[in-house]
Formats: sequence, structure tokens, C-alpha cells
Amino acid sequence: MNTAILHADPNAQKGLIGELAGIYGQFHWGLILGLFAVGLLATGALKAVQLSSIIVALPLIPVLLLMVVSLMKWLREDYGHLLQSQTVVLPADQIRRPL
Repeated sequence: MNTAILHADPNAQKGLIGELAGIYGQFHWGLILGLFAVGLLATGALKAVQLSSIIVALPLIPVLLLMVVSLMKWLREDYGHLLQSQTVVLPADQIRRPL
């Protein structure tokens, strides 16, 4: 399902995801998005949109790296005991000999 339809639909904004706009509303949003894409391709502005999205995303890389480090630290603190090798040694009197 197109996320633009979800954002534009008043029912979806109220939290009623299952109750989308009618077929005409979906058709109009699809037509508008299609014309927008054709306009970007025709004017050659698609490269500018791609470049601007990369430039906007670059400052997020350090934030994402910090999030990865934080996640690894949390996993090691809470579940690190599962990574340690555990050796179980049974007393000699509890070992059963094969018949």
C-alpha cells in the first residue's frame, strides 16, 4: 500500500488504518505521485533530489553508529552471560556406565 495514501487519508490520520479512502481517492493520489515522478524525470531534477537526499542523510551516520554501539553494549550487559562458554562437570558417582 502506498504510504502517501495513508498520510493523505483523514481516516488513517485518526488511526483507522483499515478504513482507507475510496478508489477515487487512491486513484487521484496515484495520479498526482505519477505526474510528480514524470515531472522530475522530464526536467532532470531527479539527480538533484538524489543528491540532496544523500547530503541530508550524511549527518545521520554518526547518530546511527552511536545507536549500534549502544545496542551492542546493552546486549552485552543483559545477555552477555549467554555468550560465555559453560562447562558442566558431573560427579563420578552420577555418571551412568553403558551396559
